[in-house]
Amino acid sequence: MRLKKPVNFDCNATRGPLAEVLEEISSCYGSFFNPSSVHSGGQAARALIEDTRDLIREHLRIDNSYRIIFTSGATESNNTAIMSAYLANPPENNGFVATAIEHSSVVEPLKRLSRLGADVTFIKPENNFEITVERVLECCNKKTRFVSIMAANNETGQLIDTNRIFKELRLRFPEITLHSDCVQLAGKSLETITSSGADLYSLSGHKLGALSGIGLLLVSKDYSLEPLLCGGPHEEKLRAGTENVCGIVSFAAAIKRFYSDPEGRIIRMREYRDRIWSTLRDNFNDLSLNYSSERMLPNTISVHIPGVLASDLVVALDLEGVLISAGSACSSGKPEGSHVLKEMGYDDRHTRESVRISTADWYEPELFDAALEKLIECIRRMRC
Repeated sequence: MRLKKPVNFDCNATRGPLAEVLEEISSCYGSFFNPSSVHSGGQAARALIEDTRDLIREHLRIDNSYRIIFTSGATESNNTAIMSAYLANPPENNGFVATAIEHSSVVEPLKRLSRLGADVTFIKPENNFEITVERVLECCNKKTRFVSIMAANNETGQLIDTNRIFKELRLRFPEITLHSDCVQLAGKSLETITSSGADLYSLSGHKLGALSGIGLLLVSKDYSLEPLLCGGPHEEKLRAGTENVCGIVSFAAAIKRFYSDPEGRIIRMREYRDRIWSTLRDNFNDLSLNYSSERMLPNTISVHIPGVLASDLVVALDLEGVLISAGSACSSGKPEGSHVLKEMGYDDRHTRESVRISTADWYEPELFDAALEKLIECIRRMRC
């Protein structure tokens, strides 16, 4: 029998708007005016945006050396960061470096620039799937102008030591623009987002429980950003387009919720994740984690299930009311499987038999137990 309510074990794809967020955005339903308008309605909407910007700065502990630029999401933020560096540098000095396990919203724009003639290098994981500072430095040279390294991988939960990597890059190549996709780090770590000292950081709202269609780009005030979208004075002339007032308010509400009890939320995410993995191991002795380390997101595991196609398991569990994924939601529909796992050295069969499970920070106890039973039942049934 299908569960009475869906249980989301695919929270790295989206949390969905949380109850606290929906309650908070009721305050902006009357602020439908254009925030750029000079009349009282527009100015009220503008004031709400700026108050919200200050709230986000406070909770994320972002000092005044960074500007908060609202975007439509992390895909736009990542594209803006990459294209800005491309537009700002002459073709002969357009070297780009990124890890091969970045989100597709970093990988695909860089592949596009490669087709346009830019020198693009993707760094594969090595030494137990790690991204090492030594390898990053080897891939950079005097023509390199942009390096993008994610703080946390959305599929495996791997945490990358961007603090150390960016510190060494600053010493060796001070002219390089540094960017980090921190979408999965926000709301799952006590680490300050800007602690690595990059020029640019990308974040997404709906991963935290805000509305879809809102993100932000943190821009160092020492960095001259070339806008991706032109046509208006919005966001300090760095992102044209009428601001999404309700989305912005929802982003702040989601951040405020996490920071009301960050330690407790992280502990609960880890407990849920570990309980799922221990239950899987107790029932099936041939399952394995595609990545395992002390330094991981508290809520994420990528599991290899021999003999079961991930795409089939996703559908079977969905029919029972349990949501998991076969990788990133932005690429899991692709027939070739996860590019992240392939770049880690796994073969095609292995990637097709791997699923991602990513937990929230709270579930109804009975529903969580029932979802776990459904997970075991579906795997067992599909192996018969």
